[in-house]
Amino acid sequence: MLPFIFLLLFLQQDAKKQKVPVSITNGYIALRNRDEVKITPLLDTLVAEQEYVFDISFKSKYVFSELFMDKGVAIRTANTLTIKPVNKTNHTDTATLRIIGFSSNNRILLYHQFIVEPIKNLYPRVAKKHTLVLMSNNALERNSSYTKSMFVKDATFEYYEDDLSDTVIVDGLTLSLVSGSVRKNLYTTKPILTKEMHDEIKTLKQNTMAYVRLDVKVGKKRKSTWTRFTIKP
Repeated sequence: MLPFIFLLLFLQQDAKKQKVPVSITNGYIALRNRDEVKITPLLDTLVAEQEYVFDISFKSKYVFSELFMDKGVAIRTANTLTIKPVNKTNHTDTATLRIIGFSSNNRILLYHQFIVEPIKNLYPRVAKKHTLVLMSNNALERNSSYTKSMFVKDATFEYYEDDLSDTVIVDGLTLSLVSGSVRKNLYTTKPILTKEMHDEIKTLKQNTMAYVRLDVKVGKKRKSTWTRFTIKP
């Protein structure tokens, strides 16, 4: 707790030097005008059910950990942040994006609150649906590369599909690590990166091909989805 308090004091002092006011809510610092994380363009108003794509970058000393959207979906893919807000009212509402980053033994908690307009009366449009395997709200895209530091113990895996209204239950997670002719398969019935999986990834010394398969129950139907990517040491 003390390191976090000192971090907040440091950020407040640093902001005073830069003449940037610091707004802190429940331990989270307002994202606007911070240089630890940059989202471009940083909008204030969104329309419900519309998909927005932003550029997101982190200061070199910070390692990204997690992000959350309290009303809607927020997914980070490499340097891209995709947000789809939800507003179930017929008037304006708010939705808060929260981002956690780590630096050495410290962490920084940032937030940005959006105003979300209700759904407009628009002509219907047909959008191409896509599915994703998410790890702590990070999209694990096929044929991409990720550093092993991203795979923290107890990271949560989820199944995402556009406009999915049914309840989704992930009851099977398979991680396969392939290096040359050696293949290791690890399985759990929970959608969480186990200690065994984390330890295997932690010991990787070279680029390793990884496969993740999720066994899911969507409504009354069962399906499996998978992704393939490279883990870099």
